[in-house]
Amino acid sequence: MFIPTSPSNAFSEDNCTKKDSFFERNNENCCPFSAVISDIAVITAPATQWSAKRDRLSGMTTAIMHTSAGDIRINLFDDKAPETVANFIGLANGSKAWTDPFTGEESNEPFYNGLTFHRIIKDFMIQGGCPLGTGTGGPGYNFDDEIDPSLKFDKPYLFAMANAGLRRDPRTGAVHGTNGSQFFITSVPTPWLNGHHTIFGEVADADSRKVVDALDTVATDSSDVPLEPVMIETVDIA
Repeated sequence: MFIPTSPSNAFSEDNCTKKDSFFERNNENCCPFSAVISDIAVITAPATQWSAKRDRLSGMTTAIMHTSAGDIRINLFDDKAPETVANFIGLANGSKAWTDPFTGEESNEPFYNGLTFHRIIKDFMIQGGCPLGTGTGGPGYNFDDEIDPSLKFDKPYLFAMANAGLRRDPRTGAVHGTNGSQFFITSVPTPWLNGHHTIFGEVADADSRKVVDALDTVATDSSDVPLEPVMIETVDIA
């Protein structure tokens, strides 16, 4: 599961595959151009609805991501992407069940605690939320995109869902999205992503943006994996 690499190859399946061979070998990768549909069955599950305390001034739920590089405060767009926000919150606080990829058992532990930012591309984005740390894992279910046309990738510091494109269920012929647990935060405007990934939040303040900027510059290997792990320690919902 991943997001596109650059505007120059955003619409080239061949280029995408070459860039992301690290993920492709696990058969979880897909070209970022989300019109590509694979004939692979997926399990879909609706996000659990729940109510949270809201920021009294903004009317939005706030997530505070405590990372090894500092805290990132994120305003979640409850009104624009309610199902996606509910999924993130449910995984973050343990109110939504997920399947442990190592044991196959159902869990209600806070999902994101102890995971990493497993993929960082300078002047593009930082990506996290994979329980395997490889970009191929998720919570054991998928759900559809929730794209609001009023939200555009026209600025940095947007919080969005990573996905593996669209997939068709060979039994029913229905096309489903492949959102799960992985997310990314942009560090520059990325307009080629418009319509392909659900935007469901935004980095809230200057201090948090400084943390994103710092993460954007960490040293990585040829597969965009940080040389030193960048941890998501805990996620609080306020």
